[in-house]
Amino acid sequence: MRRTISTPLGADRLTVHDVVANRSDRTQPHMVRYHCNLGWPLRGPEAVVRSPSSTVTPAYTEALEAGTPWNSLAQPRADARNLVFLHALPEAERAVVTAENYMTGVRLEIAFDTGTLPWMHSWKVLRHQQYVLGIEPANCPTMTGRARAEEDGTLPVLEPGEKKSYTIDVRFRV
Repeated sequence: MRRTISTPLGADRLTVHDVVANRSDRTQPHMVRYHCNLGWPLRGPEAVVRSPSSTVTPAYTEALEAGTPWNSLAQPRADARNLVFLHALPEAERAVVTAENYMTGVRLEIAFDTGTLPWMHSWKVLRHQQYVLGIEPANCPTMTGRARAEEDGTLPVLEPGEKKSYTIDVRFRV
């Protein structure tokens, strides 16, 4: 993998560009997830997340049972659970996911190509001292590892000599 992280001097944005190549003579599993953890000043009860997702489904029983919206936060609670949601994104588009806290006036935009990253997981942990929001563009719908993805028929692979490129653009607005 070759990674380039760039930003214009004094800019409010940065770009992460990765090129992953299979240099072996065998087909290789290739799962990618960009794990973006957002803390204060983006998270808080006033924060809202927006996504162009075509569908959003609870990824685990906890999120299904919680019955709370995937895109808003709440006050931290001692008994809060990890809530994970799977987003199917529109095909072959440039997705822009935003997190904005109206109280602090801070907004974050994460943009990526859904042709290479057609899935996203969002998760939130709303416990005291573990109050975080995660936005995770991915090339695979599962978070449970290669064996499960292979079993489900969703395991992405790289053929011998094949390369894949991924670009994530992150922009901060105040």
